[in-house]
Amino acid sequence: MKIVYANQTKGKSYSDDEDRFLLVELAKYGVGKDDTYEKIKRDINEWPAFRFDWFMKSVRPFSLYDPALALILLHSVAYFYRNRSSMCYSRRSRREGIRT
Repeated sequence: MKIVYANQTKGKSYSDDEDRFLLVELAKYGVGKDDTYEKIKRDINEWPAFRFDWFMKSVRPFSLYDPALALILLHSVAYFYRNRSSMCYSRRSRREGIRT
């Protein structure tokens, strides 16, 4: 899935690896906690893959919120559309209570 961010910093946008890292870290620390983005920022600074990625190292913890929210919403929508056929009921099955 290719993600296009509306607000890009001087032409730099997040790569697929950075998006994946952000999603994994969100799953590890939780979405609704107060210190989640500070922990993610600490992990970015310690992660060897981002050693020379000055864009990720310079991102403030509070600016990780917007791309994280976009990723969660996009994956939720993709999951819904991928599984909507199994969630649909036909007219006959609704009357008889059978899920197709």
